[in-house]
Amino acid sequence: MPPEDSDESRAVRGSMSGAEIHVLAKTMFRDFMNAGYQARDVITFATELLDLVITSLRHAKSDAAAALRESRKAPGEEAK
Repeated sequence: MPPEDSDESRAVRGSMSGAEIHVLAKTMFRDFMNAGYQARDVITFATELLDLVITSLRHAKSDAAAALRESRKAPGEEAK
């Protein structure tokens, strides 16, 4: 069994701890600033990232709802 903080363990969990997220955000922010980007660029990037996450969540919710509807169909009922 992999140690709790290994990359393999994190991939299985599918999530990061609050501390890991904080370090990642701080590192990305520092990298953006060192690369010459302005705060407004970071805000634009973060907004685009959030839009992608929201879109992904909406698609997942829609797919789950469709799968649920499909599973509730009576045997032999054709898809519409």
